[in-house]
Amino acid sequence: MTAGTVTALLFTVTGLQVGNTVVRVDFTGTSPLCTNTGSRFLTVHVIERPVIIQQPTSQSVAAGTDVTFTVVAAGNLLRYQWRLNGVNLLAATGNTLTLTNVQPTNAGDYSVTVYNAAGVVNSDSVSLTVTNVSSLPFTDQFDGPGNSISGPGGQGHGTNSGATRQPGEPLHAGEKGTNSVWLTWRAPANGVVVLSTLGSDVDTLLAVYTGNTVTNLTEVASDNDSAGFLTSQLKFYAIAGTDYHIAVDGFHGAQGQIVFSWDLVPSTTAIPRILTQPVPKSGPTNDDASLLVGFDSVEPVVVQWFKDGQLARQTNFPAGGSDTFPISNLRKSDVGNYRVRIVPAGAPTDTTREVFSKLVRVQIHVRGDGTVVRDVFTRDKFLETADAVAAAPASGPISKSSKIRKLSGGPARGFRGTQIFSTVGSSKDPGEPNHCGEPGGASEWYAYQPPASGLLILDTEGSDFDTVLAVYTGPGTDFESLVPVACDNDSGSNGKTSKTVFQATQDTVYYLAVDGVEGASGTTVLNYNLGVPPTLTQQPSSRSVPAGSSVTLSVTATGTPGPFYQWRLGQADLSGATNSSLTITNFQSANEGDYRVVAGNFAGVVVSVPATVLLDSPLRLGALGMNGNGQFQLRLIGQANTNYVLEASTTLTNWVPLLTNAVPNGIWDYVDVVSSNFSHRFYRAMRGP
Repeated sequence: MTAGTVTALLFTVTGLQVGNTVVRVDFTGTSPLCTNTGSRFLTVHVIERPVIIQQPTSQSVAAGTDVTFTVVAAGNLLRYQWRLNGVNLLAATGNTLTLTNVQPTNAGDYSVTVYNAAGVVNSDSVSLTVTNVSSLPFTDQFDGPGNSISGPGGQGHGTNSGATRQPGEPLHAGEKGTNSVWLTWRAPANGVVVLSTLGSDVDTLLAVYTGNTVTNLTEVASDNDSAGFLTSQLKFYAIAGTDYHIAVDGFHGAQGQIVFSWDLVPSTTAIPRILTQPVPKSGPTNDDASLLVGFDSVEPVVVQWFKDGQLARQTNFPAGGSDTFPISNLRKSDVGNYRVRIVPAGAPTDTTREVFSKLVRVQIHVRGDGTVVRDVFTRDKFLETADAVAAAPASGPISKSSKIRKLSGGPARGFRGTQIFSTVGSSKDPGEPNHCGEPGGASEWYAYQPPASGLLILDTEGSDFDTVLAVYTGPGTDFESLVPVACDNDSGSNGKTSKTVFQATQDTVYYLAVDGVEGASGTTVLNYNLGVPPTLTQQPSSRSVPAGSSVTLSVTATGTPGPFYQWRLGQADLSGATNSSLTITNFQSANEGDYRVVAGNFAGVVVSVPATVLLDSPLRLGALGMNGNGQFQLRLIGQANTNYVLEASTTLTNWVPLLTNAVPNGIWDYVDVVSSNFSHRFYRAMRGP
């Protein structure tokens, strides 16, 4: 290397075994400016994919017991991430997980992911059951019998395994479920009651109703995942003597063990009640994405808006009403997950009397062609994304009379677009793949349906955290049905964003998962760009032209994005000749030759057939020679739109007409198919009649 410079040298070390190896690198200076001689020692880590040797085991213990789960794995530089119901546990990153003084709310399915740079492996899912908990009288049918519970509070367990859904039964928490069980609780006093399924090993849906028949119920409150670890929690003000029908279902058919608790705090003052939930918003930049909440209260309240868990706005109200979080000019900084907290102004820290709205998403969806679509979202759960795809209308052409298109929240479409969304608060589903060999833990799912077959580029450029991107196809029924297509961890421009490139098939639904390395989360910018390689539908044509004239060659090409062009004379690019047509003024002999055009985009390149352009005077024969079949071929060059007679002779005195032909472009390529019958033959051409 040159003195004063920094150079990277690559070398190969062979024969290394798994483990740590110290390699000595010797160096000697050969320049007068660098005469140092010495060595350096490098430690090389050779690792192998982890293998679990001993799985954790299920445990059934009494409340108050300490519990330890252990996994034993082979490999080196191993890392661990424990999960409860598929959701990452904070700071649970060793080969053991210890839970002290366990309670029924600690129950559920535990697992651990073991990983290093060589790969990742998931342990078996094992259960923690707390034994000294009473059994609750859950029934499959809404009206029991015998499903009553009583008292101001309690805790117990049950199961929805084998339960069914009744005709006319509502969708609990607005989500798809098929295995609901019911309890009926009569409030012993007025007060604030909290219901929870924390400790269940199933992704629960929880809802409370009043009414007498399953087909005519009035919802009081409902929830999907507020208790954490895919369990539910809700709060409402109960009226003494009222029967409340409580439904616990499994999200998308999930079945398992349920831990259920209720806790009534007597009160004569009703807590605030949300009447109108804010709704999710997705639209183009500069769109109006303002959020509205409507509420009722018998006393002054504080209304707080939280974005990704951080307080974003606070307003005091003398009583019930409505509040708007203004987002009149949607920008990337507005993207996030929003929730409203309403609490009495006189007791702003009283968690018993606070109520929360449902979590809603504000996202940006931009189409490259300007089409406005306001209901394309990412979703935390894969099956929610699959449901949205199933509910969307079949893909088809967009009416050219309108740039606004309303869908039912199905897959993104179009050739180019961007979705900006937040993964803060997102989690991982039970059984979800470790995308691109990373354990992750904060994934969002997206669906894209290409309008044509071509080269699809997906990337997360512009995201503010270390992303992982994976692409799948499949029917969308469950994770086992997914077929991996492509994935990437750090191929983006900054070494932390992700990029994949693959051939996509028209109308196939691609499921895209964006996760964060080691569960990182933040604002994601997901870009898709579909390219269809160019096809030449009109080739340039050969011709002869008069000296000094202007000549225009042109092609017509399809492709998305529209192709670039580069004209060539022979093998040399023509400077500035970058349009679909090429005009040559004052054509002279120096301009004669074969012209081609290269048309291309990022999806592919196509080269036109050669267009030969020659001077039309004098009349002459050229390109003489034998073809591959041993037949003589020649080219006549003359004026266009003229009839020519081609003659042959073996004596130069007795000429025989071979053919009279109209030559519209002035160039006539002729093959003498009987030339092999002669030892020699002469040819001449002249104007015909």
